[in-house]
Amino acid sequence: MVLNLQAHIDAARQRPSQLLGSLNHNGVVNIIKFVMNDLPPADIPQLKATFEFFPENRVRVQFENIHLGRLSALLHPQADADTQQYNLALVSLAAYTKDLKILVNYPQATGAFLGGEGKLEISTSNTVELPANSSLLEFTIDPAIFGPLEVSYAFVNIFLKQFAYLYPGIHITSVEKRGALQQRIFYYPQGVSEQLHETFAALGQSVVSMDLHTEIDENHYQVSIAYPVRVPKNLPSIRTYANSETTFEGGSLQTGVMKGFRMAIKEIAGRQPGKLKAGRKRIEPYIQTIAAIRGPNLSYDNAFKTSLDMKEVKKKIRHYVFMQTLAWYEAHPEELVALVDWLKTKQ
Repeated sequence: MVLNLQAHIDAARQRPSQLLGSLNHNGVVNIIKFVMNDLPPADIPQLKATFEFFPENRVRVQFENIHLGRLSALLHPQADADTQQYNLALVSLAAYTKDLKILVNYPQATGAFLGGEGKLEISTSNTVELPANSSLLEFTIDPAIFGPLEVSYAFVNIFLKQFAYLYPGIHITSVEKRGALQQRIFYYPQGVSEQLHETFAALGQSVVSMDLHTEIDENHYQVSIAYPVRVPKNLPSIRTYANSETTFEGGSLQTGVMKGFRMAIKEIAGRQPGKLKAGRKRIEPYIQTIAAIRGPNLSYDNAFKTSLDMKEVKKKIRHYVFMQTLAWYEAHPEELVALVDWLKTKQ
């Protein structure tokens, strides 16, 4: 059966930079990002994924304990209507790779996608050479799109590592099979808290952090805050992420988290004898924060997804961080004493 995605594939192949952004290492990572973003978010914490990089730009990815999201849905015998559905992962793989092979072996979703170089076919055969409850993706980046570019093991690993921080529990193994064998494992059950502590470990510092995890409405949040700390001038006081996107320009999540924390510190300072001052200048130069949001309907300021634009997110995360910060210092009296003593030195 031929999927009815050919018009989308043709358009993507004719204008590759429109979908990939750039035809360099970022473009290759974006193809992988589209695939990872297609995974069902609720199941990702149980996922095991192995990425292998072979000569001649061949990449193989084995997924265990998870469906390949909407790709698997396309193989469901009752999902014929879904063959009309635009699928970013599938379109980009068909348009920008060659010798493409996707095998899926799950109950009610068994079959294969074959193609590349602008073509794609689907087979719903009940016999797939693959262990049960797993998926396999193999492709070679198409030189007609990327030219002589060689897939960068290090560059892809930057994305995989960040993805593992953002989805606590996922286990990713990355194996370089070109030249000397290399292997990296990305597994961070504590999420962005581990990213924050790794940042300071690289600077030779050990810090105490307030680590928050919550769900509000349909969105899941991770917030890790260390304060007061010595922050290098080249490191922003807060880094934010929305799903797998790095929101460099901040937006609603950044504003809400920072304002909620500042409000709490001001509240604590105001309760002290003499009502200590705790304005922005006494907080932001000495804080290091990583905040992440995951959700199905996130809105951004621009097409590049560099800034989150959601007023309700800003309002609700501000209140949550404010209340949780007060509760955290109440539950950690030794940290409260240290905070007050530090604020006194800044009056």
